[in-house]
Amino acid sequence: MLKHIITTKCDRTCSYCIMKNVSVDEKYNLEELHDLYATLAVDFEQIMITGGEPLMHPIFLDIVEAARLFFKEVHLTSSRTEVAQDPGIASLFDSVTITFHSFEHIPKVNPCVPIYASIMEGDYEEILPMLFKTMGYAGLTINENHWEPNRIRFWDLPKPNNFSIRLNESGKCCSDMEMILPNLEVIDSFEKFMECENEPTCNTKTLELRRNSPVHQEF
Repeated sequence: MLKHIITTKCDRTCSYCIMKNVSVDEKYNLEELHDLYATLAVDFEQIMITGGEPLMHPIFLDIVEAARLFFKEVHLTSSRTEVAQDPGIASLFDSVTITFHSFEHIPKVNPCVPIYASIMEGDYEEILPMLFKTMGYAGLTINENHWEPNRIRFWDLPKPNNFSIRLNESGKCCSDMEMILPNLEVIDSFEKFMECENEPTCNTKTLELRRNSPVHQEF
């Protein structure tokens, strides 16, 4: 799956975020975006719109419209929990993943499309999979912290019927996906980008695009 980081801006300041120290100029040229999407759609059927907080991008809806023109499936990752109940936004996508930072308010899902929950490993509690399932979510992704020891083993997690469980291994989101940066540069590894962000001669353009695996695994 292709991943488009449309902005590094976010209204949260999470210590574990891989984007927290990244500063990349944003391009708002829709013609250039259309050309890029048309080229990448030859090799990719799916794209994930993410950030930062993608809903903060000033032309968010224009980007989504462009993605829907060129890709078979368009997915969204956001920390805005209100999206789970907003069919006007959620229905634009084939799936939505909501990143939860607390569990004081878990909105019930408006089931127009599959809505997944995403949490950090340190916030995991045994009750959460069934809680999210009861509220209408299609699955739960547990993200290992890039800077802390990992404590969860996938085979120890519950596997409710008709509910997906995914353990996002530390570093995997940095290294196994082709990405479009906010400046419309395409890279084959975010890890490489982080290593040479300050090197003006570093060429991070991807040489070969490849398809990735599905977003979630069902049980």
